[in-house]
Parts: sequence; C-alpha cells; structure tokens
Amino acid sequence: MDKYCPQNIEDHVQSVEAAKKLFAVEWQGKKPNMGEFELELYQAAILVGHLRAWQKVVDTGTPAIIMEDDADILSDKMLRDELQEYRSKGANVVLLDPRHCRTIHGVSGHIPSYASGLTGYWIDVKAAKALLDNYDVHIPVDWSVNEVFNNDVSAWCPSNLPIIEYRGKYGMRDPRVSSAANGCKPGHPDSMAQLPHPVASILRQLAAA
Repeated sequence: MDKYCPQNIEDHVQSVEAAKKLFAVEWQGKKPNMGEFELELYQAAILVGHLRAWQKVVDTGTPAIIMEDDADILSDKMLRDELQEYRSKGANVVLLDPRHCRTIHGVSGHIPSYASGLTGYWIDVKAAKALLDNYDVHIPVDWSVNEVFNNDVSAWCPSNLPIIEYRGKYGMRDPRVSSAANGCKPGHPDSMAQLPHPVASILRQLAAA
C-alpha cells in the first residue's frame, strides 16, 4: 500500500486513483471491468493480498488457511478440530472469523451479503478457483466473497471460531495498531505514542532487508 500513497490519503478520489495503480501493477491475473472500480487504496491492497493467496492455492493444488496480518489464533486444537469436522462434511470453505459468522453457525448458503471480516478462513482449490473467477472491485473483498460462498461452493461457519482479530473485539479497530489505518500515515494524529503492530512491524523489517 505504502508504495502507492497519494498526496492526501484522506481524499477519496485520490485514494481510488492510487488503488487503481496498485491493482494494475500488483495483480497480473484476471481483471474485471475496471470502469466499476470503487475501492480505496487500503481496500485494493487487501484484495490483492487475498487474490495472491487464492492463486497460490490453485497453483499448488493445496488447500490452505488464509489469515490477514492481524489474526490471532485462540487455540491450535480448536482450529484443527473445527477444520477436521467441516472438511468431513464436504466444505470447500470454513470461515473462522467471528465477524463473518456473527449471525450464523454451521449452515451453508445463508451468509448475509454484507457479512464482513476475512481475518481467517480455510479454502480448498475449488473455492479458490471460484473466488478468482468471481471477485469484485466495487465492494470490499470481504463482502464480495459472500455471493461465491453462498452460490458456488459449500461454505460453513463452525460453532467454535478459533481466529480473532488482533487485540480482540474492543482493540481491533484502534487506529494506533490497525494496519489499514496506519497506511500512508507517518504517525497517529494525536499525541499518543504509536503502538507498533507486531505483524506489520515484521513485514516492514522484511521489506527493508
């Protein structure tokens, strides 16, 4: 994201134009109608991250758990147990984020269209292919996946959800630690000391190496 920062990240038009540049350079796979592109810069960066993960699943022919950079695993055992149960039921997708599964549990095909959050989820090759063929660029990726999850694959929400966003329900939107909020901004606007996001810090160090 930071490679494409506009002069004013708070300006919606500038953010969308920067997002288009990021998307054109960073994603070389199938592109939908760019005339419908409405994502802001941070949303485009998130989308590209998921697209790359889906492509990796297809290229390797190997199912995978995909986690965003602010994911915390509550329990390794719970994670293994839930995946084993729902894979045995023929799931192509197992959603592991309480936000995305807020209103439903254990059912397939009834995910609300605006259910949000892709902090952690498991997908197989069939689901990855369907997502690559049907993703959207005028709504955030965590909304656009829901049509695919409901209509093209078998997607499930376990009763026990083993992955949450960093710092949990009350801290996950704190702009001092949110990767999206920190993008293109040298520091927090108030006088509070910037709290380093652990995963984002590691990624910055790797990028600088």
